[in-house]
Amino acid sequence: MELMTGTLIYFFISIGLIVGAINGFVIGREGVSLKANVFWGVVGAVIMGYIGVIFGIGDGVFFSFIATWPFLFLINVFHRHHVEEVLGETHDAEIVYDHYSDKKRPKPVL
Repeated sequence: MELMTGTLIYFFISIGLIVGAINGFVIGREGVSLKANVFWGVVGAVIMGYIGVIFGIGDGVFFSFIATWPFLFLINVFHRHHVEEVLGETHDAEIVYDHYSDKKRPKPVL
């Protein structure tokens, strides 16, 4: 059985940095920020690597790399924002309609 050593923790952190950065660049501004992806990538890689060591899945490094991707996917899915909401560019349908149209909007018949 492999033990948690400083070297393994270093590799888990390195994997988390790399996977978090790649995921942050791929997701862009649709999920959490790049900094949050890198942070949660490191957290997820260390947790998944520790789980890999406990269950004896190799030395945990490969399991850490593979399991960090779904971990970050879940982080981004449950914190997903639209770019317009983040930038504050949301408009009501009436304002957008009047802004981009030359016609007067007909009044609704009750």
